[in-house]
Amino acid sequence: MATVGVQSQPAMPNGNFKPIIESSSAEKTSGSAAFDPSKHIAFREPPKRIMMKDIGYAEDTGISPVAVSQPFRLFSQSAIQHMRDEILNPEVWNKHQYKSNIAACQLRGYAPKYAPFVFDAWNHPDTLAIISEIAGVDLVPSMNLEVGHVNFSVKSEQETQEEIKSLEREAKRDDDEKPVVGWHTDSYPFVCVLMLSDCTNMVGGETALRTGNGDVMKVRGPEMVSVIRSHKDNNR
Repeated sequence: MATVGVQSQPAMPNGNFKPIIESSSAEKTSGSAAFDPSKHIAFREPPKRIMMKDIGYAEDTGISPVAVSQPFRLFSQSAIQHMRDEILNPEVWNKHQYKSNIAACQLRGYAPKYAPFVFDAWNHPDTLAIISEIAGVDLVPSMNLEVGHVNFSVKSEQETQEEIKSLEREAKRDDDEKPVVGWHTDSYPFVCVLMLSDCTNMVGGETALRTGNGDVMKVRGPEMVSVIRSHKDNNR
C-alpha cells in the first residue's frame, strides 16, 4: 500500500523483513519507463465522496468538507507493475526500510533516486488534478521524502491461515483484527492511498476510519485501487 503522505510517529531503520512478492508477478516490466498519463492513468468515473458531516464532524473541521472517497481506479495495471518493480529493488529494501510503533515494515525516502516512475506519477499535473477534484481542494505532494511511502503486511503464513480459520468460524470484532498499520492520524491534510497488491483471496484489506461518534467505518475496493482521505479521521 503506497501513499503520498505518512504517519506522524517517528520511523526507525529496520532490515529484518524481506519481500515475499518479489517473484510473484507473471511478467516483469523491462527496463526503466517514463510515466505517460495517456498510458498509465486509468481513472474513469469520479468515486462517491463521504463528507465530514456524514461521519460526525462539522463541515469546516478541516481544509475541505470531504472526509474520504470510496475506492477508485487511478493507475493502470502497467503503472502498478512499474511501481512494484521499483520498490522491490534490493537497494531500496537495504537502504530505505523502516519500522515504527504503528507499522512493522515501511519504505520511504527512496524516490526520486531509485523510483523515478513513482515520483513522476505522483507529481504529474494530471494525477494531481484528479485527486484535487476528489478532495475538493488543490493538493500537491508535501515533500519528496514522503512520496510513495509504502506499508507492508508482515504476517506469517501461519498467522494468515489462523486468521482465515477464525473468519470461517465467526465474524471477527474490529478490535481483534491485526492491522498492517495501527490506529493513527495522518500528518498531512489529505493522503491518497494506493493498493499495490492483488486483493484476490485477500484476508481483510480494508481501510478503517474512526468517525466523530466513535464508530468504525471500513472502506475497501476489490482491485488495485486508490482512496483519498482527510487528516481528521483516525485510521488504519
